[in-house]
Amino acid sequence: MAFSLRYLIALLATLAPITAFNQTVVPTEVAVQFTVFSRLRPTGLCYLPTNQSKPQELRFFIQTKSAAYRYSGARNLHFYNQAEWTRYAKLNASTGVESKPKPVAVASIPVGVKQLLCLFIPVTEAHADGIKFHVLVVPDDLDRFPWGTLAVINVSGRVFTGSFSRQILDMPLGRSQNLNTEGEIDIHLNGRENGEWVAAGQHFVTVTSNNRVCLVLFPASAKTGVAPIIRTLIDELPTSSGSETTTAAIP
Repeated sequence: MAFSLRYLIALLATLAPITAFNQTVVPTEVAVQFTVFSRLRPTGLCYLPTNQSKPQELRFFIQTKSAAYRYSGARNLHFYNQAEWTRYAKLNASTGVESKPKPVAVASIPVGVKQLLCLFIPVTEAHADGIKFHVLVVPDDLDRFPWGTLAVINVSGRVFTGSFSRQILDMPLGRSQNLNTEGEIDIHLNGRENGEWVAAGQHFVTVTSNNRVCLVLFPASAKTGVAPIIRTLIDELPTSSGSETTTAAIP
């Protein structure tokens, strides 16, 4: 099942914070740490940590989140093709005119969030403005996603439920509620197909008080398939002798 724009809109609506009309003015500048992940592991992407800094390359991994990147600037975080940025830099040096390429992805940072997961989803159709990825921004602060917790980010285009040990975990589009649990968990997935619930695969995870586990559900590999492609993102609690590899900050 292709990931379409209407599913992305539904996801963003699910995750976007609600702002009342009488709240204080939303700040135009933010300072955050973020990690990135994409099932297809894109290469050659970069961003500007600050308005005055040089571009920094993003490193994606197949099975884990990246290390944490720092960013200070406007609430819309732009990502660029690094080769295009290099080309523009040479052009600027020769002409004396400051310009930069169009972004290939844009992440809108929610108000009040200090730690983010940016999930990159390739667009299915070419965009005239040069956008090549939708970016789903998921708040990843410890107060929102604490240790000893299981959560699901569903970008598959289908609604699922997961059953285990007489418990049911709803997996709507977007991010699920946290499930505080520990131990070895054998999850049986069920998905909606033609108005009925059908078996959609099985997944095994281990949750402890020293980790937090996030399952990311991607569309099935076949258009007629029901079982999603699943990636398991695990953060480990830092030890006194070191720091966790999945969220260590990059200078």
